[in-house]
Amino acid sequence: MSAKPASVNLKTTAAKTAAPAAKATKTAAAPPKGDAAAETVTKPVAAKTAETATKPVAAKAAETATKPPKAAAKAKAPVDENIKAKAPVDENATADDVESGKKRVQMATVLNINISQARCQTHLKQNLGSEEIAEEIAKLRHDLKGAKDQKQAEALKAKIAELSKKNVRISSSTPIAAAVVMDGLITELVRYAMDQAIASDRKIVEVAHVHEGNPSSLVYYPIFNKLPAYVNYSPENEDELHKKQAAANKAVKEAREAKKNAAAPPAQKKANGADEHAVSEEDDEDEHTKTSFITYVDNALQSVKKDEAYATMRISSRMREYLSDLIVEGLKRMAMLCRILVQEVMDVRTMNAEHIKAVIRLLMADEGRAEEQIDEVKKRIDEKLEVYHAYLQSELDKKAEAMSEEEKAQLASQKVEAEKARKIRTMEAAKTKAQEAMKQADEIAKEIANGGAAVKNGHKA
Repeated sequence: MSAKPASVNLKTTAAKTAAPAAKATKTAAAPPKGDAAAETVTKPVAAKTAETATKPVAAKAAETATKPPKAAAKAKAPVDENIKAKAPVDENATADDVESGKKRVQMATVLNINISQARCQTHLKQNLGSEEIAEEIAKLRHDLKGAKDQKQAEALKAKIAELSKKNVRISSSTPIAAAVVMDGLITELVRYAMDQAIASDRKIVEVAHVHEGNPSSLVYYPIFNKLPAYVNYSPENEDELHKKQAAANKAVKEAREAKKNAAAPPAQKKANGADEHAVSEEDDEDEHTKTSFITYVDNALQSVKKDEAYATMRISSRMREYLSDLIVEGLKRMAMLCRILVQEVMDVRTMNAEHIKAVIRLLMADEGRAEEQIDEVKKRIDEKLEVYHAYLQSELDKKAEAMSEEEKAQLASQKVEAEKARKIRTMEAAKTKAQEAMKQADEIAKEIANGGAAVKNGHKA
């Protein structure tokens, strides 16, 4: 069907070039095959068709005729479905960055580490707070806005304060410290496992290599040695998991190939079939969720492979998953211990980097590690925190330089108001504590008075 309009256009073009006046006659004399097209030209749209005919339509039609269908064209250059999954996600970008098209900078890149601090923050928050409590607090705050009188407002504030004590907040430096610890742990484990694989004359690193040799000699051993993924390891269970994952990966790959081949022409289907087994085990992994650390384990792998001794080593999909599980469980353990420090020992509500360092010191000291090893981990955390704070300051300086005098004055005014509001909150909190203390003092005074009266009456009796 597509060849007919091309034929008509060619004839019409030739007719217009030779003798414009004879166009209608030649069109009418066209063979029966082109009658329908000729009839269309004689209708009111003939002028438009003739105008179109002066353009290089013939060449375009011929080119279109030789082109494969769109589906085939897509099949020739299939989109790599793994690219999106493997590309590190920038979790630090703000809405303003997206709208302005500003180049986003990942904090992991600034800190020169492989593990995302934003992903660590997500897991810490999940283990430090409760969604139910957060929802209840949000509801109470909504009710507070519509409070009818001061008495109701005070009652709602008291409930919010009581519920808030059950949740632990985290400072901006907390996930930085956690990410630095996990980065050191994973990098050390990857190197150790690769050394064990090389000693066994293997090119692909498996979970078994983490448990071979003497892993207790590792600096970060006290941080992962009691995690469920490490403790519950067994060769038999690992073999079963490996088989299940291999089967799942095969099913995913076959489904992807079937979908790709369904839209491809026969020649392309053959080409796809030829490449079906050309995927290495290193790239053969199923899709992972946005809460795992598999992408960042890949980053650590690439970092380690920059060392020539490990350049040719590969790591299995199961090993990626295992290391990701260790990070998730490590953060959960860290959050649990920090919660005890924050709420029960220090009686504060905000967790910071110092709490992370304290937990690391406790875990390492409990395993009998020397002060030198403990200080080594602590020093690395401090160095990365310095880089973090320096980066934040540089960003603030850049924004300040770009501001007009009016904007600077407005910002200064906002800071003054914010500081005033903070002091008012502190004052109100102090008043509340003072009132509670006075109430307790009154109750104690009444108990003393009642006790004294009872004693006096007893003497009279």
